Amino acid sequence: MTDISLQNLIQEMAGGAHMDRTADAFTPVDAWESLLARDSLLAMLQKDQKEARARYEQLLRAHGPHDPMTVVARDVMDSAQSAFDTRLIEVRQDQKIDRTAQQDAVMTRLDAARNEISRRRRTEQQAFRQKKDTEDKARKAAREAAETFLLTVFFFYMLQRMLTASRRRLALAAAFLQASLTPAHEHNVA
Repeated sequence: MTDISLQNLIQEMAGGAHMDRTADAFTPVDAWESLLARDSLLAMLQKDQKEARARYEQLLRAHGPHDPMTVVARDVMDSAQSAFDTRLIEVRQDQKIDRTAQQDAVMTRLDAARNEISRRRRTEQQAFRQKKDTEDKARKAAREAAETFLLTVFFFYMLQRMLTASRRRLALAAAFLQASLTPAHEHNVA
């Protein structure tokens, strides 16, 4: 069997060239479908890769390339692509290898990759939550400081109004007292 590289396979599929690897001639689509039909793990990894790419593209459009969830989705997509590529190379290099052992090896790597992705995702989510909590606390502190300032200004305004009203009352009381203490004939002198 000739050595088939991933790059050659992709070029043949994209260019519409026919693959003549066995006695039967397959078109790239037929060969591709045949590979996927014979290897359920490869089909599953292809599905995972497509789903990861779709999720990444959705997050990229919605949140941009620097959003933590987009970064995690890119890592998931890259891991899914790597797992798929690895499996494709393994299947193409030797299709006679015991499929159960091969699937176990790929699944072990896939599980390790998923565990690593999960660990990264948790770390990035924790960092994102901490950043958000810090921003929320800063906003709350700023709001409380503004409220305290406004309450202080309001208190001094009300205090000033009370003092002004008290001065008026005292002035009126003093005038009333003076008028009541002054003899009646002094009021008519004017």
